[in-house]
Amino acid sequence: MGLSALAGKADYVLIPVLVASLGLVGIGLYRRNASTPAVIDCCETDKNTGKFKS
Repeated sequence: MGLSALAGKADYVLIPVLVASLGLVGIGLYRRNASTPAVIDCCETDKNTGKFKS
């Protein structure tokens, strides 16, 4: 009876946590896609050293 009494009110906590988690995942995916350049130059050199970037 102890845990089953809490199960009825768990939706008041679980739904906002689910929404917040999905929001954080969405923000992370958006920022990851927005921060990467569209074209990566494989032969780009460093301006200071003149060596190829890895």
